[in-house]
Amino acid sequence: MVADVDDGGTRAQAALELALVGLQADLRRHRRDQVVSLGVVGATEGLSAILAAMSAVKVRRDVPSRRPAERFVSARAAMVFLVDNAAALALSAQLLLRLARTAHALSDAERVLLPGSWESS
Repeated sequence: MVADVDDGGTRAQAALELALVGLQADLRRHRRDQVVSLGVVGATEGLSAILAAMSAVKVRRDVPSRRPAERFVSARAAMVFLVDNAAALALSAQLLLRLARTAHALSDAERVLLPGSWESS
């Protein structure tokens, strides 16, 4: 069973990184196409820092062409899996801190890319 959790953890971390890469690309496009707020800049930089911190995991860089809303769902699902299985995966406090920062950056990014969507939740 631990092997299944370990495999799931690897897939979840890869899914999270792919979702973050896609969201970062969305934020860059948004930033390039429009006058942007400091929220866009902060969310982009936050996701960049998290990606850099997680770059030890080698994943494919081809990002599925999904909409930002689907990427947010994918990123959140991966984060929930990792946090829920933190003990079985023996996640370090440092990785859990990165996940907390990721959640904050995701919220900022969602407010920028999907205005109004966060108000209903």
